Amino acid sequence: MAVDVQFLTPGELVLILVSGAPTIEEVRTAILRVLHDARYRKGMSVLWDLRGMERAIPTDQLQEFLGTAGWIEPLRGGGRTAIVASEPLAYGIGRMATTILEGVISTQFQVFDDLEQAYAWLGLPPDAEGLTGG
Repeated sequence: MAVDVQFLTPGELVLILVSGAPTIEEVRTAILRVLHDARYRKGMSVLWDLRGMERAIPTDQLQEFLGTAGWIEPLRGGGRTAIVASEPLAYGIGRMATTILEGVISTQFQVFDDLEQAYAWLGLPPDAEGLTGG
């Protein structure tokens, strides 16, 4: 699976691990799984980890999906979403996504190339990598 969702404790964090060559449908499905999961609460921190992504979703598909993402707002309920990307292409995709979504939903977005910086921005300890899935 190219997109894997994990609810991590402690810390009220949803971790979305992206690997390989994800499709826009896998991204959409992951978002729906998170927002409709009983463990999700509005405003939870979300971390998209794109470090394992080998190929980006086509830009036109991503732009179309994100531009119509207003349906997420009532379910997401604000909060912070960090995107971690180590490769320039994934980092650029993350920046494009944040730029589009900032005009569509109220969630705060930030793109990082360092996992610890993302944890700090989300208010998690630097050793948050040791969090366990739930």
